[in-house]
Amino acid sequence: MVDPTSALHVVIPGVCPPAPRPRFTIRPIRKLPDIAALLRRGGGMRDLMGCFRPAPYTQTDGEYATWKRRASVEMHRVRARHFGREPFAPSNTPLEVHILFVQPLPASATRVRNPPKRRWSTKRGAGDADNLAKGPLDAANGVLWHDDCAVASIWVETIVAAQGEPPRTEMLVMRLAESDALWTRFESARAQLRQTGRVLDGGEKEEEKCPTEIQLTF
Repeated sequence: MVDPTSALHVVIPGVCPPAPRPRFTIRPIRKLPDIAALLRRGGGMRDLMGCFRPAPYTQTDGEYATWKRRASVEMHRVRARHFGREPFAPSNTPLEVHILFVQPLPASATRVRNPPKRRWSTKRGAGDADNLAKGPLDAANGVLWHDDCAVASIWVETIVAAQGEPPRTEMLVMRLAESDALWTRFESARAQLRQTGRVLDGGEKEEEKCPTEIQLTF
């Protein structure tokens, strides 16, 4: 019997590609009267625009789809080791997911002396945190949980690897108790920062008091 408070840890080697963003385009209008007819029917710019997913998202043999398949295989393996054919948590169980993206160190940054240490990934083109998170969340849908609507809390961190450290994606999946919603991690962190005067806000005066039955630790 697996402890329900335990966390499932999955490691996917390699670089996780960011999910391609949807693209928008203006549908071609060859004649000016078409616009007037559209306006008479009560249409607007929404009717003139089209949305499509770029090729890297739809290609079954593309980099993004290939990584998702590889991630899903590894998630299946870890899940089967502890839970067999069942997902990590029953349906409608709230979950918290932590994702760590370790991006590769550029070859130009390697040094014989004073090898670079880890640093936060902020370079344009490496992938935004929200785009990176979509890959592992999509791969885990139906494998680690029944439906991604069960993911109630997400923490994402992106770093550049230290010299010699392999790139990878790590996931921690944990069950949330209903009592966790009474005093969330966000509210706990905000209260701690306000006590030290390090929150810059709009000057709202609201009472912050942790329920006595809740004890959150970090």
